Amino acid sequence: MSNSELTDVASSRIHGVGLFASRNLKRGDLIFRINGPIVRVTDFLALDETTYRMAENWIGVSRYRYIDTKDSPIRLINHSCKPNAAIPRARELIASAKIAEGEEVTIDYSFTEAGQDYKKMQLWQENMSRSDSANQHAPD
Repeated sequence: MSNSELTDVASSRIHGVGLFASRNLKRGDLIFRINGPIVRVTDFLALDETTYRMAENWIGVSRYRYIDTKDSPIRLINHSCKPNAAIPRARELIASAKIAEGEEVTIDYSFTEAGQDYKKMQLWQENMSRSDSANQHAPD
């Protein structure tokens, strides 16, 4: 399915606009594949100012690897400390809980950035891949 079949862009109470489920989604559903070139960065402080500003659209998919999402609707996804979606594999936005039609699709931004939560996200991704239990969320 294409991005537009499972999500709509609408006004968000979280921030500006966001992505919303256009139908009911169950845990584990592929919401969409994330398109964009892979960018490798090991030191953000070494980036020039223009590249650093472009990094606002990047989604981290592994340590030092990011997808430039400037042309993807994923750039509109908002943060939640209790997200209902995640990126457990490099280019897939997956429902990590039931998402009702019209509900905003959110991720925890801390899991899309290289840093101290990287190992925690790896463990959660492995658990999500193995587990079929309902309503599992990323760890706080």
